[in-house]
Formats: sequence, C-alpha cells, structure tokens
Amino acid sequence: MSVSVILRGFMAGALAAALIAFILALIDFNTVLSSSIISVALWAGTLLVSAISGWVAGRGADQAGWVHGMLAALTVFLVGKVIAENLHMGAGNHLWIGLAVSIIVGMIGGMWGANTQY
Repeated sequence: MSVSVILRGFMAGALAAALIAFILALIDFNTVLSSSIISVALWAGTLLVSAISGWVAGRGADQAGWVHGMLAALTVFLVGKVIAENLHMGAGNHLWIGLAVSIIVGMIGGMWGANTQY
C-alpha cells in the first residue's frame, strides 16, 4: 500500500471538490435554487469527487487499486466532513450514507483507474 498514491488521490479529490464548490456557489449566487436541487447537487458532487479521487489513486497504484481508491475517497470525505462541521457550514450530506457512498464509489473509481493504467 502506497501512502503517496492515496495522498495524490486525496489532492485530486480536494481540487475537484474546490472546483465543484466554486461552480455551485456561482450558480447559487446568480439564481434561486430550491433546497432539493442543492441537496441533489451536493450528492452529485460527492459522487464525482469520490470517483475522481478513486480513479487517480487507482491509476497510480501498482496493485490493489480498489483499496487505494477507497482510502483516497474516504479521506476526502472525512476531511471535508470535519472541516464543514468545525466551520459550522451545515450538515450537507448524512454521515453514514455519505461514508458508504464515498467508499463504494471510490472503490469503483480505483478499479477503473487501475484498469486504465496500461
């Protein structure tokens, strides 16, 4: 298991999360979105960030890309959750459901990244 690969996946996921948050902030500032649309956008962002971080970690792993992808996506989700809770930014996603979703999607992204290495 390579910690540098997991950190590379984490950094890719963090950059993707920042970009998605910026785009959502611009859309929400310029339009009026209902809370249900914002909730769907948050879940779509969680899926996309988990897939990107898992793919990058799986692509960089020599073996067990699914484990590296899962751990990278899990790290992104947990760091984001801790930051959001400490800055009182709201719940966003449910903890246990978001945890399961990020693990599963990160695992799939890691498998996809490992298979696109060659």
